[in-house]
This record gives sequence, C-alpha cells and structure tokens, in this order.
Amino acid sequence: MDNTGEIKPIYDIEAVRRDGLGEAMPSLQELDEKYVVTEYSLSYDTQKYHTFGFYNPDKDIDEDPDIPNLKESIDKCFATESLSIDEFDKMKKKRLEEVGVSEEVVDDEEFEKLEYTQIYIDKAK
Repeated sequence: MDNTGEIKPIYDIEAVRRDGLGEAMPSLQELDEKYVVTEYSLSYDTQKYHTFGFYNPDKDIDEDPDIPNLKESIDKCFATESLSIDEFDKMKKKRLEEVGVSEEVVDDEEFEKLEYTQIYIDKAK
C-alpha cells in the first residue's frame, strides 16, 4: 500500500519456457538441442524487464551457452531488449528499495507468492 492508500503489487515475476527457438531463428537451433530455455519477466507499474535462463539437463546445471551474438539473436527473435541475470536482479532490488521493502522480507515465507511460476507454452502448429 502506498502513501495514498492505494494497494500496488511490489512486482510480478513470470517464467515462460521457450521451445522451438531454432525454428524462429536458425542461429538459435543449438539452444533447442541442448538447453531448456526460460524467459523471466519482471514487471511493475509500466516497467517490464526480461532475462533468459539456460538449463542444461545433461549436466543438471544452469549455464550461459557459448553461442556468438546470443543476446542479439534472442532480442531479435523476441523483439525485446533483454538484461543479464545480474541486471535483472538489480532491477528487482531497485524496485524493493522504491517501495521500502527489504530483500529479507520478500524472502520470508509470507511472500512466497512472488516465487517464479513456470508456464509452458505449446509450439505454434
């Protein structure tokens, strides 16, 4: 709740699995073959920020793919400007500071609703 009594969300985070990137852009085909790609969106008020996570199931780890011009290709593929995960985390922290909430409070159980929600998108047929 802000100082006018209006209730505003701190932020919304959405996680969407992205399949078939190589179909949209051949330079991203390696991502389809090797990684589970998830787009994370952070939004509040009129702001919206994006980043991407790459999970390698063969190694059971998240890692940054060694693909030339990866960020530019993904931005072109989704017509968006994405951030690194570090920049994304800074935007979350900035928002928490703006609303006067500490990271410790958000990490508390009462704020579990802010955790990522996995949404699976079917490939277009």
